[in-house]
Amino acid sequence: MTDARRDPGAGATGAWGGMDWIAATVLTAVAGVVRALTWPAVFRASGVELVGPDAHYHLRRIQWSVENFPAVLSRDPYLRFPDGGEAIWSPAFDFGIASLARLLAGPGNPAGVESVAVWVPPVLGALTVTVLYVVARRSFGRWVAVVAASWLCLLPPHVAYSQLGFVDHHAAVALIAAALLGSTLAVVRDASPRPGGACLGLGAAMATALLVWPGALLHVATAQACLLVWIVAADTRRDAVRRAACVVLVHGTAFLLVAPFCSGRTWTAWGDVSPVVLSAFQPLWIGLPVIGLGAVMLAWRSGWGGASRVGRPLMLVGGLGLLASASLFAPEVREGIVSAARWFFRAEAFQAVVAESLPLFSDGHGFSAARAHAQLTPLVWLLPVAIAVVGLPSRRGPAHRVVAFWCLALLAATLLQYRFANSLSLLYALTGACSLDIARRSLAALSPLARRAIVAVGAVGLLVVTLPIVSSHAVAIGTAGRALRGETVRPAERVAHRDALKNAARWLGAHSPPTSGWSSRDDGAANATAAEAPAYGVLTAWGDGHITRYLARRPVVQDNFGDDLGRERFDQAESYYASRDETLALDIAADLRARYVLVRGSGSGHAPEPYTADSMLVRLYRARGSAVAPGPRSPATRSTPALARHRLLYESPDAAGERGGRYKIFEIVDGALVSGRAATGATVEARLTLRETPGGRSFEYRTSTLVPEDGRYSLRLPYPTTPFESRFTATGPYRLSVPGRARVMSLKESDVRDGARLAGPDLVD
Repeated sequence: MTDARRDPGAGATGAWGGMDWIAATVLTAVAGVVRALTWPAVFRASGVELVGPDAHYHLRRIQWSVENFPAVLSRDPYLRFPDGGEAIWSPAFDFGIASLARLLAGPGNPAGVESVAVWVPPVLGALTVTVLYVVARRSFGRWVAVVAASWLCLLPPHVAYSQLGFVDHHAAVALIAAALLGSTLAVVRDASPRPGGACLGLGAAMATALLVWPGALLHVATAQACLLVWIVAADTRRDAVRRAACVVLVHGTAFLLVAPFCSGRTWTAWGDVSPVVLSAFQPLWIGLPVIGLGAVMLAWRSGWGGASRVGRPLMLVGGLGLLASASLFAPEVREGIVSAARWFFRAEAFQAVVAESLPLFSDGHGFSAARAHAQLTPLVWLLPVAIAVVGLPSRRGPAHRVVAFWCLALLAATLLQYRFANSLSLLYALTGACSLDIARRSLAALSPLARRAIVAVGAVGLLVVTLPIVSSHAVAIGTAGRALRGETVRPAERVAHRDALKNAARWLGAHSPPTSGWSSRDDGAANATAAEAPAYGVLTAWGDGHITRYLARRPVVQDNFGDDLGRERFDQAESYYASRDETLALDIAADLRARYVLVRGSGSGHAPEPYTADSMLVRLYRARGSAVAPGPRSPATRSTPALARHRLLYESPDAAGERGGRYKIFEIVDGALVSGRAATGATVEARLTLRETPGGRSFEYRTSTLVPEDGRYSLRLPYPTTPFESRFTATGPYRLSVPGRARVMSLKESDVRDGARLAGPDLVD
């Protein structure tokens, strides 16, 4: 393997100059501006609008740490209610922002904390462009650095993951990937290294990657593969020993930094040893190479093996493979690896419906290139060719090969899960710039006229295929333009049903009894007592949980973590929505201690089959809890009875074109039990008209019962006729009737809430 400094394809990699300072500064500023164009949609008169559901749980943890600094929220009573749970995300990202917000905004200032937090992603995104420029400049020269950094400034996946308001650990993942790539190149750049600063830097980068996101194990493993090849490619045994010593130092450093945060951690859904979460797996993965490589290095240093380039890989693979095989004897290790594989390859029901877990070329229903073209341009089809051009020719040096291998690994991951497109953007830009540089140099032998013609045609072609990038930023540019002209700007979320969800969650928080434990340090501890736990929870669709919890300040049964925190509550929520019997649904709600139900058209969000017409979801969402009689067009359709203990409090407006755009909030109450006399066999019907304030919409609650042989009817009624905490108010009393006779009756809120037994009007002669 040749030294990168002598690599003819590496470009001019001389000393950093004034032009580099100017280029890096300008590109960093452009990147920051592009990611902050939506500022009018994030900073609104009503407050800060976060982007994406996950940002709302990150802010939950950030706010908690600001109030309880330097503690980190571990077991959250507002998660997986009523049991509580621990988020699968590593705490490093949130704690870092909390430290900054504590300094700049201070405790007791949630709005100020939000204002600080939303600026972190665009800053991280701009810094990623800076780091990429530095990495490319050191290894490939100024031309490649400018092209690669310019490309990354605008690539939609990286912009989306680092835009203003998108407070998510993925905003930091690309920056860490750039640092990890740069550290790897710094180590392999020296043909005969001595353990030192570059090795310590790479070890720290590996540890940081794992502590910010366990999924960055893919990035770490890619760097590890490069290091193993680097050892094998040494010219002499002495160099191989030095390289092995360097790699041992890399892993030893990473182990010392990672192990303290992973010891003693256990997970309900993932066990004690899993790559998906911080567990004993990360120290094991980092620590085994220290032992295996250390043993091989000592053998080589003693003169046993290592002289042959054929024997070295056999010894390395044999030593590391033996240790890995031994660790697989532990059932926890095998189970952790299998569960991680199921997560990575989407072989589980929940991950199969998560948008960012979908393959790059998929729209959720089958093959589709639309997203790939919009996010990475049609040039994505040429990426394998660019990888081959950069990495395959033997005259390329180690830097080119490292970049090509990284790009290939991240492309493969993105083809399986779109979430890796964020990191792929780095290598997409760098590989593309390197391949263009190689093409540019290959034109040197042509005449000036031919070079100009080829460059002109290439420039036009690039302009055409990159038009999707321009259109992807059109909305953000339009938002900034409207704000500068003084026009109204929509909230940052461009998904209509999410706007409706946020309004519903805010309403729920303002019109429901407060609960304990939101910012209490004791409630966040593992030994929190039942008396400190929240009094009740809210049942939502899984995809609505993070937003509901943060904006309403109420615990939720399930959320965007899905079944990653355990399947029990996840499955119970589905059973509630799918239940065809209100009594059974109430039993589930009682076990979940759910007082409110936030309903949208998709129900729980993960039903394997469509909900039946008499399911709780349909009765709540479509019938508003009222009885439904067979329709005139389908007389065979069975009627469904009214819900006796669910009452509608809130209904958001329709969102045109959005499935599940309207949200409804129901409260579970005891209901007043009204009894009276009526003719045996008669059907007693109760009706109550409720009108929305404001809005003016109205609906009629209807319920009925068949009078038994004793001649006494019983009806449980969930609405009072006096005002209650709702957007709906009764326009008059209940009307109770049998054929030929009707009476009216009024109920107080206390009657409904306390489950009072009341005498109803007699409906007999």
